[in-house]
Parts: sequence; C-alpha cells; structure tokens
Amino acid sequence: MEIPICAVTFPLSVTWSLSWTSLFKSPQFRHFSMIFCTRSAKTSLKSPPATPLQLATTADMDANVAAENILCGNRQRADYELVPSAVFTLPPLAGVGMTEPQAIKSGMRFHINRGTMTGWASSRRIGQKHAFYKVLVEDGNGRILGAHLFGHNAAEAINIFALAMKFGLTTGDLKKVLWAYPTHISDVKYMLD
Repeated sequence: MEIPICAVTFPLSVTWSLSWTSLFKSPQFRHFSMIFCTRSAKTSLKSPPATPLQLATTADMDANVAAENILCGNRQRADYELVPSAVFTLPPLAGVGMTEPQAIKSGMRFHINRGTMTGWASSRRIGQKHAFYKVLVEDGNGRILGAHLFGHNAAEAINIFALAMKFGLTTGDLKKVLWAYPTHISDVKYMLD
C-alpha cells in the first residue's frame, strides 16, 4: 500500500512531512484512523529546531498538534518545556525542568533538597546501594523548578515531578497525596522536605 505524503508549513518556518494512512474513510471526511507525523529535515536556518528531544512521546504530541492544526487551523503549538528524560542504566538516571546552573542564571530565589535514598524502606527492600535525588524548589511558594533522580525506578518517579510542574502543584500539594507504600513513588514526599 502506498502512503501519500503531504508537506505542511507551521509557525517558525518549520516544515513537517505528514504521512497519511487511510485518513478519510468516508466521502464526507467524517472518520479518521491514523496520522503518522515525522520530522522533516527541512527547517529554516533562522528558526530553532521544532523539538529539542527526539522521543516517542514528543512525536506523539507533534502528531496531535499537526492533526489539530490541519483540521482547525494553525492554533496549537507543541509544548516542550517540561518533557522528562531518562537514561536507562542500572540504576537509571532521570530529570525534568531546570538544572541548578539554569536556576541560578534565571535569578529566581530557590533552595535545593538533595540527599541519598539508600536508607529509605523502598531502597532497603531491594538492597539498593546507590540512589540520590536533587529537587529545586522556588522559595516562598514551594513551586518545583526541577528534579533529578538517580536510582531504582527513577524513570517512573520523575513523571510525578513532571506532572506537578506542568499543573502548578507545589511541594505542599505533593506531600498531601497518599501514595501506595512502600514504593519508590511514595518516596517523593521525602524529597520535598
């Protein structure tokens, strides 16, 4: 089966290549099945890359934004500001948001919660010998600016921080959640003191 290709230009002079598979199932164009979106190599030298991260999750977001813009006009933009990342080593390393140098450069007043997780019940349960965290918290309002984790389940736990940052949850909000225990996700509350 051949897949027709259509090029669409979006703001910031970024050209996307859209591959369409069975886009229209009826003559009235009522039903859609799949839209596959791949990043084109054609970008203006003046504009930044469309996505700083080449991840499946950002590709999904790009496809949704492209489909929405095709159907409803160019009203949507992909938001790459708080995309968590992980390095799947043993133990894994994960982060989201600002690093300490970025927070210093921004001029915000913040403090850092950092420490080891090896003494916590979730780490002792599996014999984890190396586990660390670093959470940047804005002074005065408890807003999380960044989180960086190294240890078992870091790639899962970082998503809690990404969610909190995306929707403006504070350290106080996260401390109020009753997490399943003893899990690595439940350890989030210890990282916020």
